[in-house]
Amino acid sequence: MKSTIQLSILLFLGFQLAVYAQETEETEQYEPVYITITTTHWSDDPDTDFSGWLDTEKEYFEKVASKNDLIHSSGVYTHYFTPDNSEVVLVKVYRTWNDIEEANSRTEELIAEGCKDEESRKKFFEK
Repeated sequence: MKSTIQLSILLFLGFQLAVYAQETEETEQYEPVYITITTTHWSDDPDTDFSGWLDTEKEYFEKVASKNDLIHSSGVYTHYFTPDNSEVVLVKVYRTWNDIEEANSRTEELIAEGCKDEESRKKFFEK
């Protein structure tokens, strides 16, 4: 009986601490975001070499996407479990609606800075 009372007191005190801890935590303010999703497809040409694709995506991220402060976050995703597994989904998240259009202009500037030569830029995007 004595151990039951002690256990009850411990549970009661533990519950009080848990409730107190929940009340003192600061909650983050919810801020809506705007998401753009672009679906592209792998080339179905059997002679196409995809070995450097990931390196090309990383280079683009380092030179363009990561330097564009109007893009809150971005990602490149592939579909494995869909009927059409050739899909590549490009996702970008923006803080405001106006950031979408402004980010596109900034992206064009960053692309021009990263690849000054028009011919090399064309070849890069063909990869």
